[in-house]
Amino acid sequence: MKNRTIIICCGLLFISLFVLAQDEKISSRIGVNLGFGGFLGKVVELDRISSHIKGSGLGIASGGVKYEQFFSENQLGFAVGLQFSQYSATIQSDGKEKTVFVFFVIPVRIRDPIRWRYNYGEYLKIHSIKQTNYHLGIPLELRYFPKKTDAVFKFYYKFGATVNFLLSSTNSVEFGNNIMEIDAREVDKQIEKPGVVHTYFYPAFGMKFFRNHRVWLNMEIQIPGILIGKNAHPFIKPFVGLKLQQALQFPIKKQ
Repeated sequence: MKNRTIIICCGLLFISLFVLAQDEKISSRIGVNLGFGGFLGKVVELDRISSHIKGSGLGIASGGVKYEQFFSENQLGFAVGLQFSQYSATIQSDGKEKTVFVFFVIPVRIRDPIRWRYNYGEYLKIHSIKQTNYHLGIPLELRYFPKKTDAVFKFYYKFGATVNFLLSSTNSVEFGNNIMEIDAREVDKQIEKPGVVHTYFYPAFGMKFFRNHRVWLNMEIQIPGILIGKNAHPFIKPFVGLKLQQALQFPIKKQ
């Protein structure tokens, strides 16, 4: 419900800016962007884990395209686009060196006489589990340049939100010994999956390079990033994030 409300509000904002643009001279740009960063967070207590674990934090990498329309002599911009994002986190034993934690495996009723299998209530020894989730997002952004002058370097502020929809989720498991890998599929079935949708909010500040009639290079820092949504990642409960982003923008319209 929260994500639906966010989409509706952002859509109304876009419509309002589009109507406003009909009465003034505007310019537009289309761009490509790449970003990377991460979230600090707390490791979630997981079912079927029988010893203490620690996490690596939540890493983010993203890339996408955006259309941005400018108002008030290029001082205010509104952008919308599509973005592909990857979220990944790893859990492992909190002991020293390459120690293991134990993970409950679904009991197997039929024993294989050649490959050793597990009895009811026994555990697998695991070094680490890494889950990588892939999302397709719709970013919506407002950007403000404090100065109207057409300078080679211009500082800006930004506020944005990206609604992310889950595409797929993969797990990579490192076992205590090779023979346990025969039950990798059973382990994968028991690892919790992320939520289908979440929203990433971010204020940002950055610098635009080159003048208005040329291609722009943007470099910005998004902080503090905030994830809102149920189970954005099942291993980590994210607190605050930081993301670095670069973008190239090409002028496509000027009136």
